[in-house]
This record gives sequence, structure tokens and C-alpha cells, in this order.
Amino acid sequence: MFPNASHFTINNSTFTVVSNDEKEKIQKWLNAPDCTINFQAADDKRTEGTGQWILDHPEYNEWKESPGLLWIQGKGMEKCT
Repeated sequence: MFPNASHFTINNSTFTVVSNDEKEKIQKWLNAPDCTINFQAADDKRTEGTGQWILDHPEYNEWKESPGLLWIQGKGMEKCT
């Protein structure tokens, strides 16, 4: 009846047909973007030792021994001019 249909519904006397092409477009639209490119670009710019201070912090190491909620509160954004 509908050779290119991937899905159809009847709801309140309304017949809805979704074509395979339309379904593929919707799935592409819903897919998350490939984040590996952004990750690699950011990782390439990372300075060696960045964030090491937290891994060396006594409170972090204590939390790591018995994980639970770790709350890290910053002082706010600082602006360099």
C-alpha cells in the first residue's frame, strides 16, 4: 500500500504516513553532534598540568577513597586584562 513508508498511524480519523526518507531526516536531526573533534581541539590546547591541583588536593583524595557527593565551589570568574 505504502512501499516507502516506515511508519503510519491512524489517530482520530487522521491517517499519517512517515516516509523512510522523512524518518531518516528526523533521526539525523535528533542525533548528537560528533564531539570528538571539539574534544581533540581543546585537548591539543591544554597546558600540561592543568587541573592537577585538584587531583593533589587532600579533600579530593579523601573523597576518592570513599566516593559520594563532591561539591566544588569556585570563587567566580576572574577577568584578566
